Amino acid sequence: MKNKIYIAGKVTGEDHLKCAAKFAKAKQEVEALNLNAINPLEVVGTWEISWENAMKKCIVALMQCDAIYLLPDTVESKGAKMELELCAWIGFGHVIYS
Repeated sequence: MKNKIYIAGKVTGEDHLKCAAKFAKAKQEVEALNLNAINPLEVVGTWEISWENAMKKCIVALMQCDAIYLLPDTVESKGAKMELELCAWIGFGHVIYS
């Protein structure tokens, strides 16, 4: 079974098309390494959701992964920083930087 890699990056406040393209590119990069990429935009499935509910879905998906792949704009994202901190708190596997 392929390792599952969760992609973390800034979503809130981003242009929807540019954000979707950024995460799609990251997914391609991860899958090029023969890994299973988990795109949080696909996990959430809609832009019409509260930040809190989106994060609930994303955290569930993250906890089913083997590693987290950090996009450069992670440092600008409250949610992505929270996901990374959660990984640190629970001693989560691997962190991969884009």
